[in-house]
Amino acid sequence: MSELDILVTKKLVAYREEILKSFKEKHPYVVGMLETVFSGKENRVGLQVTDSGRVVGEYTFIVTGIQVSGTETGRLDPSLKHPLLGITIKPYIQIEKATLEKMITDESYKDDILAYTTRILPDITIKFIA
Repeated sequence: MSELDILVTKKLVAYREEILKSFKEKHPYVVGMLETVFSGKENRVGLQVTDSGRVVGEYTFIVTGIQVSGTETGRLDPSLKHPLLGITIKPYIQIEKATLEKMITDESYKDDILAYTTRILPDITIKFIA
């Protein structure tokens, strides 16, 4: 397993769980609503990591409910069923490796999730596979 694979499959997944835990403590009703909407559903979200614009890794996160239940390395295969419209979309996130490394060491989300989100969003691109 490469250094990038460990960064994404271990560190990023653990970081996401910490953010979700913190968000749930401050906004239990929002998380409860999301848990209800996505309960029992399996979705897949992609992540493409770049280094100076060159793709260096592709990953697919298997999400059961709102929890990451697995990851696939070397594969970009997103599939998300819209809970209200019933259509399937294929979203993936594109992020620079340096941004990802910096992001997972930032714990400011514990104080203000909105400020944290608005600070990192400019460095993240959301794309869709046709």
